[in-house]
Amino acid sequence: GRPDAPPLPPAWDSLIRVYLAECAKTGTKPTTLTARRGHLRRLALDHPHHAPGAITAPDLLTWLDSLDLAHATRRGIRYTVRGFFAWAQARGYVSTSPARHLPPIPRIAPPEGQDVPGLDDPHAQDRAPVRRTGPVAAPIPPMWEEAITGFMAFERIQGRATTSRKKNREQLAHLARTIPNAENGPWSVTTPTLLQWYTDREIALETRHSLRTTLRAFYAWGVAAGHLTTSPADVIPPVRRPGPNPHPLPDDLLGQALAAADAR
Repeated sequence: GRPDAPPLPPAWDSLIRVYLAECAKTGTKPTTLTARRGHLRRLALDHPHHAPGAITAPDLLTWLDSLDLAHATRRGIRYTVRGFFAWAQARGYVSTSPARHLPPIPRIAPPEGQDVPGLDDPHAQDRAPVRRTGPVAAPIPPMWEEAITGFMAFERIQGRATTSRKKNREQLAHLARTIPNAENGPWSVTTPTLLQWYTDREIALETRHSLRTTLRAFYAWGVAAGHLTTSPADVIPPVRRPGPNPHPLPDDLLGQALAAADAR
């Protein structure tokens, strides 16, 4: 016969039972209850040393990103987890919901080939047989590496294209290596420091626009995930793009136009 399902940690087991019982009382279908039970069992068994109240937003983000499941199944798990923790917060079982800011998963899976295995692995470049044409890049400070990896997982769940994630990672890695007091991590960066660093970059306007977008997205995620209360990137001004170059009318065409014009 089928092997017995492994037991859940007591704190998870009791809370899941109460939640599903309340769902049943509100008319949730048996098939939906079964699916939710399976989703929450997976979460609990994957975090045996964390009580529900100890789960953090980064924990959930990393866990959801690690699930090797069908796209629709991942959407269902996200929905279940958000509902479970919202209910737990409303009932006072947890102080805040760590699932509140889980990014939405698109209804349609990204096109095949959009995601490249290992892109979000900070050590993948060390294992790949890449021909180096310049000096080896300095290592990223550990606190930055952890934060950037979390942000990459967030963008991957959102369905961000591989090329966009790669570009964002490169820009954030450059920030981590060059900003003053980088050893203190990204969440200690002040607005004046970030603004000065951004201003000092000697880069093209398009690159500056892209960098501003990346910084604002990264720190907005940091606020949403509870790492800091305000974003130091909010004050970075928009990049004013130059207008199109004027194209003067040739002299011969100008003369023809003037000759054909009436008195008006």
